[in-house]
Amino acid sequence: MQPTVVPGILNQGRVHKALSVPLHMLRDYMAEALGLVDSGDSPAPPPTSAGDTRTVRLDDSQWVAGIGTTVFPDLLPTEPELLNNVVVLVHSGVGPLKQVAGAPAAGEFQLSGTGNRTVTFGYAPDSGDHIHAIYVEASPPPAATKIVVLLDTLYNSATTTFPGHMPSEPDIATNEVVLVHSGVGALLRVAGAPAAGQFQLFGATNQDVEYGYPPDSGDHIHAIYVEA
Repeated sequence: MQPTVVPGILNQGRVHKALSVPLHMLRDYMAEALGLVDSGDSPAPPPTSAGDTRTVRLDDSQWVAGIGTTVFPDLLPTEPELLNNVVVLVHSGVGPLKQVAGAPAAGEFQLSGTGNRTVTFGYAPDSGDHIHAIYVEASPPPAATKIVVLLDTLYNSATTTFPGHMPSEPDIATNEVVLVHSGVGALLRVAGAPAAGQFQLFGATNQDVEYGYPPDSGDHIHAIYVEA
């Protein structure tokens, strides 16, 4: 294939002398410049936060004939994912309702409030009506992992119990808490009274720590855990 002669191309605002460019390269270059193809340098699209799909019957004890209520706080049992999906509400005798961003009219509804769980209808449902919701749940944010040095100014070779020693509540239902003591190593978490080399967590949020021995002044203990 004979190269195509291009009289001049723009490059960073400058016109360069004529040059020969194979036609397929020119085509690809122009397509990339116009955004018709991905150069490979484009950032990846943000991940979706979709969770499970829910199909639920909403609590119809809240609408009563003649009352005229149209706003129902926290009517959806969980937060819907609205970035890539819509919520479908199917009203008995009416059919699917349309989700809108503004004030709803008849046959429409709006979501608002914390977690978009409050439903405002464009009309007042009557007692005896039932409404099903079909939607994709928003995934909860990932739990944060903490790696911290516990406050060691209270270590005095005598005290073994330290209220509020953990800076935040650890998730001990599905994850282990690791405490690493300088000069000792990893300590074992136990459910009862700890012995040497052990510790227990207690209190309403499991932030109180009891060691099976008194840490010395100058010691430091690292905590590695997943927050609840």
